[in-house]
Amino acid sequence: MSTVFDERLLWVHLGGDSVLETDIAALAERIRGATPNVSGLLLKTSHGADWQGARESRPALAITGPATLQRWVRTLGRRGLETHLWCVLRGVDLDAEVRLVTEACRVPGARSMLLAFEAEPGGSYFSTGDATRARELIARIRAGIAPDFHLGLNLDARGRHPANIHLREWAPWVQSLHPMIFHYEFGGGRSGADAWLDQAFGTLERYGLPLVPMLQTYPRPGPVPPEHIARAAAGAWSKGASGLSLFRYGGDCSSESVLQAVRGIDPQGARVQVGATREGPRWRRFRVSAASLRARRLPGRRSTVLGRVPYGSMVDVSGDSRTEMDGYVWWRGPQGWLPQRRSDRRHTLMVEVTPATPPQGQALLVSRLRPPQGVDGPETPLKRFRVLADGLSVRSQAALRSDYLRTARLQRDDELWVEADAWVEQDGFRWWFHGTGWSAELAAGSGLRFLEDLTPAVQRLRASRPPLAQFSARSAGLRAWSDGPSDSAGVGVEDLEVGEDGAEDIEEVEVGEETPVKRFRVGVPRLAIRSHPSLSGTKNETRLLRDETIEVRADAWVEEDDYLWWLHGPGWSVERGLEGEVRFMEDLTPEIERSVDGARGRPEDFPGAPPPRDTRPRWQVLALSLPVHDAPGAKSVRSGRLEQGDVLRVPDDPARLVEADDYLWLRHGEGWSAVRRLDGRAEFLLNLDSLPLLGTLLRRHPVDLADTNWAQYFGNTSFAWRRGREYSYHRYAQGLHSGLDYGCYKHVRPGPRVFAGLEGVSDGRGNKYGPNRLDVRVGPYRIIYGHLGSPANLPREAPVSPRTQMGRIEDTLFHIHLEIRYKDSYILNPLLFMSSRMVHEFVERFPLRVGRADDTHVMRFMQTETWDRWLSPLDQPVIRLGGELIGPTAS
Repeated sequence: MSTVFDERLLWVHLGGDSVLETDIAALAERIRGATPNVSGLLLKTSHGADWQGARESRPALAITGPATLQRWVRTLGRRGLETHLWCVLRGVDLDAEVRLVTEACRVPGARSMLLAFEAEPGGSYFSTGDATRARELIARIRAGIAPDFHLGLNLDARGRHPANIHLREWAPWVQSLHPMIFHYEFGGGRSGADAWLDQAFGTLERYGLPLVPMLQTYPRPGPVPPEHIARAAAGAWSKGASGLSLFRYGGDCSSESVLQAVRGIDPQGARVQVGATREGPRWRRFRVSAASLRARRLPGRRSTVLGRVPYGSMVDVSGDSRTEMDGYVWWRGPQGWLPQRRSDRRHTLMVEVTPATPPQGQALLVSRLRPPQGVDGPETPLKRFRVLADGLSVRSQAALRSDYLRTARLQRDDELWVEADAWVEQDGFRWWFHGTGWSAELAAGSGLRFLEDLTPAVQRLRASRPPLAQFSARSAGLRAWSDGPSDSAGVGVEDLEVGEDGAEDIEEVEVGEETPVKRFRVGVPRLAIRSHPSLSGTKNETRLLRDETIEVRADAWVEEDDYLWWLHGPGWSVERGLEGEVRFMEDLTPEIERSVDGARGRPEDFPGAPPPRDTRPRWQVLALSLPVHDAPGAKSVRSGRLEQGDVLRVPDDPARLVEADDYLWLRHGEGWSAVRRLDGRAEFLLNLDSLPLLGTLLRRHPVDLADTNWAQYFGNTSFAWRRGREYSYHRYAQGLHSGLDYGCYKHVRPGPRVFAGLEGVSDGRGNKYGPNRLDVRVGPYRIIYGHLGSPANLPREAPVSPRTQMGRIEDTLFHIHLEIRYKDSYILNPLLFMSSRMVHEFVERFPLRVGRADDTHVMRFMQTETWDRWLSPLDQPVIRLGGELIGPTAS
């Protein structure tokens, strides 16, 4: 579907008081000269029942009616700039709001109007939050303007926002959707735009309308890094954006660094992404719905792999290259040959989104809005249902083990017309086919209901089709869209990948009638998927986003690391903390209880579950270099060498420890190595899992994470690599960072309070880490609180509790340094002494990022061409106090 925004880049103009220029001509000249790749401006015309000019103080730039708006159109046009419009609707005074919008849209030269929204107190829209009011408002606006005038919808696509503005009421009347991708504000200055683009495109794709993201340039919570703007634009193009807009022009929002980044955006980025295939007479575009897709030299599962295409990528293929081979449909693109789906349609790996053709989900939208017309053959009674759940899956077949059709997902209050005989009972559920796929009406045994029957007078007819057959809809209003021989109407699971041997890399969890199924809805912005039910499990590349729902077997659960975990195909995700204080997913099926005979402690019992994690004790090398011998004894043959920081996994077996030649020896996978001298004068290996108070020493973070704006991890940090010599890391901490830093921004006054976070006794003040430092002693550990402001007056041996206030973050270094020393000889990672929950909170609050080695603002572990160790928060070495230099600086 073509739009007036195709291959265009637009600045958003908020109002005359927001820019430095004094008249329209000067503003147009500045935009044309500073950003020649920008096609035009989006001018704000009205806010509720008032023209925008009523809210401004500069008459030369104020828009007070059609006449002043016409002056803007003429002046911008003379400078080669297009005029597009936007407004904020409140739904309070419908007559006035409709009049202002329609008058603006009728001004000659105005090319489009974006409708945005203002929430009333309490979070509702259109005064009463009534969908009927929204429907009346958009219908009256459309009736008052030219039939071909372009209307767009500007909205926040996160969470419940689309439902709150009653998006399903607006979608039939507008020609494009403009999600606000204000990533720097949404992520608190800690994330790029990719996750927010993924969420917006995934949420809005089902409406079948072109997407024109609105990107952020305004400085909140701080200046947006120029590279973020460039990456956001490139990411939007790659996902199939028709055009882009930038919020907003004026002042700090369009500083020179921002203008330079904007000049680097190619307004024809969408076309450039296509490559040579689009230049041919026929081409098709697909979005990858598998977690990762292999591109091959020839069509076929055993052909040479040329590369991988990640989930969400847009690929263009030759329209006449369709080939069936080895049970799959293949297309040829610039990357090579790509599988679209299995020939039997059981799995779909790419979804067609070719422009000018309705994407999957459009037919579903039409079927919701009106009953089907033009039924062929004998008339079949129709039933109507309304969705009761916040999100209801659509499946390829009437079975729990079948594929999700993700872009056709149903939302609360959606209405469906179905044929009265298009139902089956399977897997303990009653299913209905509605053109795009199958959805469950109710769970037969529990009374749980997902669809409300709005036509109880129309009786179900006897279902004459096989339970797992794909119904062919006999109604134009119910028919799912397909185009040509590819028949690519289905959407498959995101976590499927074609393996080297032709089998799917990830198995589905089989659910039979004897196993109840539970549903959960994600309640946090992003929820990790891990390889094992543990905070130490490897994270999946994709994450669950807020309001996504998952279905799991009632026995697919494990209690581990103080959390309740569920297995849902791609991996394990946390529902809640065992103490109930923290919850990440909402249980939508509380009446279905967890199976007592399930996965408790045995995740390996599940089909498709990852292998169990290694629970053998960890031994870490303390010596700079530690020989490996073929037998215990100083005179035995040396067969290898270990380096400081190496970790050995050794079964907990006393027979592996032997005393010989005044040393204690350990047998590990590579041979024998000395643990320590028997007289205690030297130590070479440390059993990390035998440390006292492991995971329990710290009861709380020394600074509330809500008051902490930045952090530096322990160990191999990029800051230590760049500036470690300046701060003496080389002399006492082997060139690594020796603790955890909790920091705040400079404008925070007074600094946040610093607590002990543990139980121990005061051990006086130290000299390093000025201006002030307090120490606490707990058994063999010395805990150091460095860079304190207003330090507490604690005498030696005074008892310390977790709530004891040690001081505040002071106003010169703006952070405190938490360090844990063991036997006053070694420095240990503080994360090892926190509960899994505390570690999880810290890592989620301060995620690691990718950045240049010289980027001061990027928190990362150091990696170079010659150094690839110690790259995660818990994978860090024990530091020997005053030891030799190690890490990337020494490599």
